[in-house]
Amino acid sequence: MSTLEGGGERYVNGQIVAVKWVCGDYATKKAGHDFITQVSTWDGERYRDPYFCNGEHAKRFAYAAANSGHAMPAYFEALRDQKARAAK
Repeated sequence: MSTLEGGGERYVNGQIVAVKWVCGDYATKKAGHDFITQVSTWDGERYRDPYFCNGEHAKRFAYAAANSGHAMPAYFEALRDQKARAAK
């Protein structure tokens, strides 16, 4: 069990929401284990803007919405026009 799985939040001021690892390079092979190079946290309250804590989360939400059939009207118009041109 890694430190993160075992409650790594106790080492930081907030909830861990993302982790970047280094694995498989010379230093990790020499040390015999991987390294955490960056930890992103959330304090449970603050956001960068009123809707999302960061741009990556906003992008993921947008993709999820688009994959569910939700998009801006201009997108659907562009798809319709593209299909019409392809049918000619």
